[in-house]
Amino acid sequence: GTVPGLIARWSADGSRYVFASVKDDHIYLVRARSRAPIRLTSQGHNADPVFSPDGRSVYFASDRSGRWQLWRMNVDGTSPEQLTRDDADSAHPYPSPDGKSLVFLTFDGRSHNRAPLRDARLRLFSLADGKTDELAKLLGGDSSLAAYPWSPDGEYLAFVSYQMAAH
Repeated sequence: GTVPGLIARWSADGSRYVFASVKDDHIYLVRARSRAPIRLTSQGHNADPVFSPDGRSVYFASDRSGRWQLWRMNVDGTSPEQLTRDDADSAHPYPSPDGKSLVFLTFDGRSHNRAPLRDARLRLFSLADGKTDELAKLLGGDSSLAAYPWSPDGEYLAFVSYQMAAH
């Protein structure tokens, strides 16, 4: 009954994956052996799920607080916790290889359609103290951080910035 999103994210040990359903905007976990989806979220629209490096948490974006913000929950869907709280829409969280921070995109202005290109900021969120640093301003969209962006040593990030072409 669920329709997977465009991207599923595997846990580091390969025993399960998470995805956001395009049918109901909820996040599901699938154990590789059972293949039966387990719904983890019950509120709002949810997207961009990814496991923490230790496999104990799932980071995701949700509009359950009124704007798209970053959240974290246990892998069984319990204890959802809002991480970001600002006047912009935040999405595409990716934990660093050491699990100490998240890189993500913030889009200024409100948009119900997440696909179009718009002004964005690449930001870094410290899980230790909640501090957010801005790394870059760019013209971005959902494809700007569509794949895991961290280098294995956590020193570099890969992202896509677009340019508007003159007609």
